[in-house]
Amino acid sequence: MRHLLFVALFTALVGGYSAAADRPLGEHRGLYGVVVPLKGTADPQRVAQAAADCGASAVMIAAGWPQLEPKPHLYDWIALDELTKTMAKAGMQVLLSIHDVPGWASEPTPAELELFAARGLTPHAGAIPPRLEHLSEMGDFWAALARRYAGTASGYEIFPAPDGAGFLTAVRNHLGELVDVSFEPKPALYAQLLDVAASSIRAVDQKTLIISGGLTVTDSCDFAKTLIELGALESVDMVGVQLWSRVAEGDDAAWQWLARTRETLVSAGLAEKPLCVTAWGFVEDEGSPKNAAEGERAEAVARQLSQMGEHPYVTGAFYCALSDGGSARGLYDAQLSPRQAAARFKSMAEAPAVYISVSMPELFYDSEARGEITVANETDSPLELAPQSDFTVEGAPGLTIALPKKVSVEPHSSAVVPFLAQATRPEAGKDEAGTPTTATFTLRTGETSRSASVEVPRPTEAPGAPPAAPLPSEPSLLPRAYVAKRLAAPVTVDGKGDDWEGIPWTDPFVPSGSPGAVAARPTRAKLAWDDEALYVLAEMDDREIEATRTAHDSAVWEENAFALMVDPSGAGKEYLQLAVSALGTTADLHVVEPGDGLWLDAAEWEPQGWTSAVGLAGTANDPSDIDTGWTVEMRVPFDSLGARPEPGAVWRLQMRRFDGAESAAWSPSPGDRAQEAFGELFFADKN
Repeated sequence: MRHLLFVALFTALVGGYSAAADRPLGEHRGLYGVVVPLKGTADPQRVAQAAADCGASAVMIAAGWPQLEPKPHLYDWIALDELTKTMAKAGMQVLLSIHDVPGWASEPTPAELELFAARGLTPHAGAIPPRLEHLSEMGDFWAALARRYAGTASGYEIFPAPDGAGFLTAVRNHLGELVDVSFEPKPALYAQLLDVAASSIRAVDQKTLIISGGLTVTDSCDFAKTLIELGALESVDMVGVQLWSRVAEGDDAAWQWLARTRETLVSAGLAEKPLCVTAWGFVEDEGSPKNAAEGERAEAVARQLSQMGEHPYVTGAFYCALSDGGSARGLYDAQLSPRQAAARFKSMAEAPAVYISVSMPELFYDSEARGEITVANETDSPLELAPQSDFTVEGAPGLTIALPKKVSVEPHSSAVVPFLAQATRPEAGKDEAGTPTTATFTLRTGETSRSASVEVPRPTEAPGAPPAAPLPSEPSLLPRAYVAKRLAAPVTVDGKGDDWEGIPWTDPFVPSGSPGAVAARPTRAKLAWDDEALYVLAEMDDREIEATRTAHDSAVWEENAFALMVDPSGAGKEYLQLAVSALGTTADLHVVEPGDGLWLDAAEWEPQGWTSAVGLAGTANDPSDIDTGWTVEMRVPFDSLGARPEPGAVWRLQMRRFDGAESAAWSPSPGDRAQEAFGELFFADKN
């Protein structure tokens, strides 16, 4: 699994991180851990050991700007130096989350202080933004910080929860006089602060990660939308969010907000920006961990971790908190004694992790389109998947999905599982109310599962496709007939089937032995003739092309193969069979007394001059991909059949497609060798 560096963070500290398009995350992908506050950490050694013991492999150190720069350009790095070095020595990746603004950079005016007092409010650190005249000093601070910890810190979070309590806002009358103060989010101001911090850090360290402050759960994404409009998120590598829910199951409001935030980024063209859940935990109410039993709290932690794994666009998450602060919500108590939640956290951190994402293609009626499932295997062992049984797809009526049989994913790598999607008429892509639907793909491996949801686009007609013909309510059981056109020039037998323009297709083949049913894999054919030979083109839909026999006259009909059966006399006493497998292996038989299942040995009849060619839309005998089908072309000289038709002649003929356990025939047939079901082939005089 992506080793969980879950961040234990206090509510005031929040962060996120993502990869800029031109700088991939690389070794930073999947940052999960615990947050450790700089203030109040008296024993860095014990804290580092506790973080390691609960399975974390990274820490986010939450440090206040006022503590690090109590006066302009007077820096106090002593405590932060000790904590970062201790964590790095313990094998942790270190990130720094910087919060609050020092008083010297944001000192309220006497008039503001008077109004604070009149309203019974106390200015608190972080609520008052830097004065514009101090922005240059703020840039100097971020540059000094990046220079000090270059090579030690993997990334920086820039002022957490910028949309939370908000910044101080002065309310003035029409004369410009101060009449009130309030607190409200200021996305434009935060965008300015983010730009100054990011540019100052980048000037010193090009490789480090820039993390936007974690946004809090709200009913809307207006703050994020404004940041996007201002271009503020272009400079960050990852977009931070906070995720607070209740201990009890079924509280999915936070997850819905998480999905809406992701949708906001995607719709703005920022799909490459992953989300980092910079603070996650549980709200303090009647259903909170403070009032819940330890076991309930531990299971809630495990449940949230598992649910995060089902969102492939979340590449980091930080738990709040490592140990108790002002409330009982830590993995450890205030004395760093572990709770049950710490053990569950560790078990989830060490569990194998597999993650999936889905790319859904544009859908067309009556035509398949290729999509992809990306499977990331972050375990230490190869992953052997049987997609047809390991994946389930739910929630999209009218959508059919075809998957390959087998896919292997190497340790700490990813693989693409292709699939074919087809919209069946008439309502794929919308629910009963006519709104777009969502398909949920779930991969189950052992006792764990991972899911990814994707919107199903409304299907349309394929470009240039004729209106789809309705399916017959009851297929005809009578022998079929086909008129073979006379060719002006011979067809090139190369397996491509591109010389047959103007020649009509036969009706779809039907299952052998079940002539009233519809074949699972469609098959159709074309026939034509000239003075010397009969020509055949067959097109077979196939998801897994399998054929291994290479010897002429071997039993190719036991695998993927096509057979032409001809009875020139129409007497029903014998027929000639020419078969071709998906590998191009041929077999020819002279079948006599077909009703009794007798035939001459294949080696006794060797027709001369007939040729064939096969074209594959896929790869034979490769279960890791998903094939779409194969074609076969045949040229059968009339001399090899011992008969030469005249214009207007009628021969009895059958065509059969073999596909493992299922076979299908052109003319509806009660059995494989039922010659009475052979159809009629008319030889037309004109093309």
